[in-house]
Parts: sequence; C-alpha cells; structure tokens
Amino acid sequence: MRALLKKELKPDTLASAEDLPFEDNSFEGGFADPPYNKHFAKTLYNCSYPKWSKWTKELVRVVRPGGRIGIMQNYIVPRLVNCKYDSILVILLRIKQFPKIVTIQHKLKT
Repeated sequence: MRALLKKELKPDTLASAEDLPFEDNSFEGGFADPPYNKHFAKTLYNCSYPKWSKWTKELVRVVRPGGRIGIMQNYIVPRLVNCKYDSILVILLRIKQFPKIVTIQHKLKT
C-alpha cells in the first residue's frame, strides 16, 4: 500500500523508508515521525506499518557519523545500533491525547 501524497507538494524524492535511495553518510541528521501503530498506518496514511528494524537501520545508514537522529513516537524509543542517546523531549498537546516524545540520538563515529 502506498501513501497518498498531495501533488502540489512536489516531493524531491519518493521512496520507502525501509530502502532509501541515498548513499551512506549522506546527511548531517535525520528525523522520523512514523505511524504510531498499524491502525494509524492504514487509516491515516494508507500505507503498511513500517518494520522498525528496517527503517531505523536505513535512517542510521544515511546519517553521517556524529550526526543527530530524532524519532517522534508516543514512547521513548530504544537506542539505535551504532548510536548513543542525546536527549529526550516530551511534547504535551492536550488532555486525553498521548504525549509526543522525541528521542534524539547521535550516530557514533566508527
């Protein structure tokens, strides 16, 4: 299932987060705000629920050593392979809504 995009946004790249078309160490940093569960993936984004081990590996791969990686979720995400925790931000929006938690890590220099 592919997510529906607004044509007026004119994206530079359209790709699966599980198989990014970028070279290793291409970016100073990266940020992900994936669907929070299978229901959200299907009903809000019309896509399959991405596999954690695949898309996080790709995100780490395309970020340069020393670069920052942020992931927004409704929980503190596990430490990524070859990364170290940097900080955790909690965003409270309104009553009876899950908080948004941004876990920031930096990619270790190897």
